[in-house]
Amino acid sequence: MKKIVLVLSLIILTIGLAVNTGCKKSDDSFDITDGSWSFHLSAGSDSSSLVYAFRGDKGQGSVYYNNENRGTYTVSGVLVNFTVNHYDVAGGLYVYVYSGTSSDYYHMRGSFSVTYPGGSVISGTWTAER
Repeated sequence: MKKIVLVLSLIILTIGLAVNTGCKKSDDSFDITDGSWSFHLSAGSDSSSLVYAFRGDKGQGSVYYNNENRGTYTVSGVLVNFTVNHYDVAGGLYVYVYSGTSSDYYHMRGSFSVTYPGGSVISGTWTAER
């Protein structure tokens, strides 16, 4: 009887581990280009959300916003850095510089700065998820 209980316990444990990890990819396979990312930015009392897609390879490539190439990225291990150019309706350039880390395949976080057309700079934090 003890042997049957032990075998059933091991089967349940194995199934539980498979279900728990089966939907997640390992950190070693982190690929920033696998899907779009929803970014949430906070600077003081202000916040905004953006969706970016990264096209290239696991190490470097281009950042797309609304299907337009807007900047470049680099990834080294868990470190993620990228720059994105946004324009206002008058053509003023806003340069966003992001630096952060991937915590797992589905999440990243870090800090950013924005340089406005007049040269002023604000900074804040960001989180992102697929």
